[in-house]
Amino acid sequence: MHSVVALVLPQVVAFDLAVPAQVFAHPDESDRYRFDTCAPIPGLCPPPPGLRRAPERSTGRAVTWGFVAV
Repeated sequence: MHSVVALVLPQVVAFDLAVPAQVFAHPDESDRYRFDTCAPIPGLCPPPPGLRRAPERSTGRAVTWGFVAV
């Protein structure tokens, strides 16, 4: 299984998060990829308009992931 994380930074737009999520978090890919998000400070990076999920993990853990989408 591959681990993928999207780095959520201030001023991120929904499209920048939607594409990696659509590719790596799709139910058909659940046996191939583990997908999550992270931010420099978990939960404090305001989500982009129309997206309500705030990252729960810090970037410190991102080094353990196989692929980081920025």
